[in-house]
Amino acid sequence: MYIKNLNLHGFKSFAIETNIEFNEGVTVVLGPNGIGKSNIVEAFLWVMGEQSASRLRMDASKGLESVIFHGTDTRKPSSLAQITLTLDNKNKWIKKYDKEEITVTRKYYRKGLSEYYINDEQVRLKDIVDMFLDTGLGKNAYSVIKQGTVSEIAKQKPEERRSIIENAAGISKYLERRREATKKLEESERNLDNVKIEIKNAEKYYKSLKEQAARTERYYSLIDERKKISISINVNQVKKSKINLEELIKNLEELNNKKIELEKELKELDNQKQMELLKFEETRNLSIELDKQVSLIDKELIHIEKMSNQLKIQLENKDKEKEENINRKNILDKRIEENKNQVKELEEDIKNIIENIERALKELEAEENNIANEQNKIASLNDEIAALTQNNQNANLKISDARERQLEAINKIITEIDEKKKDIMGNSFYQNIGKHESDIDIGFNNLLNAIDSKMNSIKEFEEYNILNNFNELNFHSISGFIEKLKDSLDNEKNDALFLQGIFKEYTKIKNPFFDLLFDKEGAYMQKENIDKEIAELENHIKNNNDKIEEINNQIKISTENINRANSNLTTLTVEKAKYETNKKALEDRKEIIIKNIKLIEEEVLSHNEKFNKLEEDYKNLNEEFKQNNINFKELEKKKSQMESESRSKANEIKKAESTLSNFEASHSKRVKRLNEVNDNIARISERINQTNEKIKDIYNHFYENYALNLKDFENETHNLIDEETFKNKLNAVNDKIKNLGHINEMALDEYQEAKNRFEFLSKQKEDLEKSKEEILKIIFDANKKAGEDFLKTFNEINKKFSETFRILFGGGNAGLKIQNEEDLLNSPIDIFAQPPGKKMENIVSYSGGELTMTGLALVFAIFLYRPSPFCILDEVDAALDGANIIRFKNMVKGLSNKTQFLIITHNEVSATIADAYYGITAEEKGVSKIFTVKVDKDGTINGSKDKVVSEN
Repeated sequence: MYIKNLNLHGFKSFAIETNIEFNEGVTVVLGPNGIGKSNIVEAFLWVMGEQSASRLRMDASKGLESVIFHGTDTRKPSSLAQITLTLDNKNKWIKKYDKEEITVTRKYYRKGLSEYYINDEQVRLKDIVDMFLDTGLGKNAYSVIKQGTVSEIAKQKPEERRSIIENAAGISKYLERRREATKKLEESERNLDNVKIEIKNAEKYYKSLKEQAARTERYYSLIDERKKISISINVNQVKKSKINLEELIKNLEELNNKKIELEKELKELDNQKQMELLKFEETRNLSIELDKQVSLIDKELIHIEKMSNQLKIQLENKDKEKEENINRKNILDKRIEENKNQVKELEEDIKNIIENIERALKELEAEENNIANEQNKIASLNDEIAALTQNNQNANLKISDARERQLEAINKIITEIDEKKKDIMGNSFYQNIGKHESDIDIGFNNLLNAIDSKMNSIKEFEEYNILNNFNELNFHSISGFIEKLKDSLDNEKNDALFLQGIFKEYTKIKNPFFDLLFDKEGAYMQKENIDKEIAELENHIKNNNDKIEEINNQIKISTENINRANSNLTTLTVEKAKYETNKKALEDRKEIIIKNIKLIEEEVLSHNEKFNKLEEDYKNLNEEFKQNNINFKELEKKKSQMESESRSKANEIKKAESTLSNFEASHSKRVKRLNEVNDNIARISERINQTNEKIKDIYNHFYENYALNLKDFENETHNLIDEETFKNKLNAVNDKIKNLGHINEMALDEYQEAKNRFEFLSKQKEDLEKSKEEILKIIFDANKKAGEDFLKTFNEINKKFSETFRILFGGGNAGLKIQNEEDLLNSPIDIFAQPPGKKMENIVSYSGGELTMTGLALVFAIFLYRPSPFCILDEVDAALDGANIIRFKNMVKGLSNKTQFLIITHNEVSATIADAYYGITAEEKGVSKIFTVKVDKDGTINGSKDKVVSEN
């Protein structure tokens, strides 16, 4: 397994999203102090679950908010910090996830929310920590060594030092299992103690309810006995009442027979009377019928009159409804018109906003074009600067060439002067001018000495490589020097002219010499032409520099124009967004108004239908009102006719009543006798009813007391009982019930419930005791396995530590020792080290380099025993000297075939071990930027800011 990728976004100084690709082997990160190199190490720790404020260099008062990019003068603070680590897991190093690639993401939002993901699935922080347990990775593993901590490994307290051995031993899972089991054991013991207390209370409660339950059971037994006695008494009362009822029914039958005889006699008399009565009834009925019809007609007339009044009122109401409907319709029509006007106004506003948006878009496009034009202009000006710079370089090359030719011309002058001097000195005429010999020699010698002096100055130029490094020196200082040299040569030229005056009489002899110096094609004139050429080239360079300065000013103006255009772009974008928001609000309002118009139109349609219905109802009511008036007149006419006929029938009735009076006297005697019989029948019937009611009351009263049907018990006894004896028994039972006092009627249920709870708690206690035994076994097994693995790992690492110490120190002796071998899982671990040539001393007294090398020896020993997939070393070589750096480098190289290394260093020797380089810079203060670093064939390290690893 190895690290494939690390993605940082808003984490500490990494303001912009940065993606770093890693390969197997050794990767070195370079960069000055304070630039953000260690932030990469802390990003690895943080994403693997680290919470420690000191290890992450967090502000304790701010907590996790410290890891979020806090902003600069030109950048806003980030809203979150996010790290994503991608691991290649093809070798299934992390067995929990059976995937070839694992991504771990941790996010923290400024508002205080944390999120954790494994393979894009949201998890808990504990899940990430558990995933890295016993893998050599994770927040507390030996695979990440922060700056300054490698020497701390050697200086750690013995009890702290054992954690690194535990990680290497891979016993974290056993220790975690033991920790969880211990936690469960504590919880189980607390639960067991609580259950014991509950059992004690439940047993006490259970025993107290047992006595109450016995009294309650006795109470229910007496209640049952009382019920049986009550059944006997009530059944006896029912039987006695039924015997009495049978006698009453017999008497009633005798009276009914006598009644039948009297009724027969009355019937015969009634038949005779009936013949007359029929006639009477017929007449009377006709009269009554006529009266009824008259009465009905009166009622009908009243009804019709009432209906007419109601119809009149309804017609008036319908008129009002019609008027209200019309008014409501007018109001709705007005509202529709108002809403339509509002829609038109909104459409006009929307149209104006759309025009404003289009105008803003055109202005945006114009500003973007301006920016593009200015950027093109800057590119063109940069090209022009490059061309002028190249032109200056070419001119400098030409000046160098002219200097060489100038030197050649001066050498030529010297040579030819020497030759001419020899010729002149040998001439016979020269020998005769002894009086001028001294002056001539002095003049020539002065001239030659001056020229030699200037030649020496030019040679000094060559010795100091001034001409060859012309581009690297200040142009004006060199130009000044050349001007002085030129002036000096001009003075020598004047001296030469003076000599020309002295020797003018010897022109024939001296002409060749003067031609040499002053001829148009002579060496001196060649030198003059070269001086002129140099001056022209220097002037050309000056003009080019002036142009470059002018172009830079133009670039500055274009940059300001771009910034101004960008500002306008921002303003226009905000303005466009505001217009679009207003447009959306107006469109929403328009839609609401259109819906309102639709609802109002539907209401208008409903009112129209209602109005049509009112019209139809009004018409029907009016027709009904007219018909009622016609019916009223017809009924009044019919009533008058019937009243006349009724008076005629009344006279016939009076005659029939006289005949019937005679029959009535005879009938009254028989009726009197029948009434006496009926009275007796009624009296006996009343007694029968009373008896039945009494029986019914007995049934009901019994049911109310016992919720039982007494009829179900009537057949159980056949003989009548001594009711008084049974009542005495009933009183005795009631006394016993009363003597029991207050009865908890729920005692039986509460007793059973308490008994069940006592038994349940007892079973729970057994389960907890069994669980405690199982947990103790888990702790014992975890301790045993962890102890065995720890001791095995300790012995192997101790052996490897001795070897790595001798390799790194070139000799010496070192080792580890368990203080208390009887307590392997808690015992502190001592470390001793003796570098070559030193006595065994307290390790704290060793130098920083020795402590670092000792710490590295222990770390590398762990890697030799149990290689971690990757190792991150943060400036662990800072305290090492040259020889130790070489040993450190060789050790890392040897381990890199099994472990991927990420090394942060300032040391050039350490850096040469790398298979890949990354550099960190801060082009913008407070913001880290990563770029690749190239290594030349000669080992020189060069940055390449144009090849940033990846920024989004």
